Amino acid sequence: MVAPQIYRCFMFLLSVGNIVLIMLAVYSYYQYVLSRGGRIFLSNVIVFYSCSVVFFGYAYLYFYALSPSSFVFGSPPVTIQPTHIQSLPFSFTMQFFLFSAFQSVHGSYYRIHVNSAWASIIAYFQSLFTIALIALLIASYVNQKIAKGST
Repeated sequence: MVAPQIYRCFMFLLSVGNIVLIMLAVYSYYQYVLSRGGRIFLSNVIVFYSCSVVFFGYAYLYFYALSPSSFVFGSPPVTIQPTHIQSLPFSFTMQFFLFSAFQSVHGSYYRIHVNSAWASIIAYFQSLFTIALIALLIASYVNQKIAKGST
């Protein structure tokens, strides 16, 4: 009975750790590029955004596994048993990836809704991260225009 909870908690913390690592990678990379006056490409932003959607999706999934009452899930295709570790179907996992993608732009996904303060905090950080990526992309574009205009 304790092993599934430990596993789910470990996987949730691993997802949160990956989120922190991607945020640090973005910060370090863009600090380096902007300090050197380099160009930021849209492909880099898309890669960072995609990684964040996947990592936040896993964080939402394992947070749901830890506390199903934290989300309102319209007719979930899988009920998570609290007493054993089970493999989740890809379609169920994909629901949380789609939820993560919609949350990143502060939208709503029709099948899943947040029902707790802790899940809202995760969604808030995801929105802030997406806004930061967009701001960096705009800053890079403006920096390139200014550099072209001064030459």
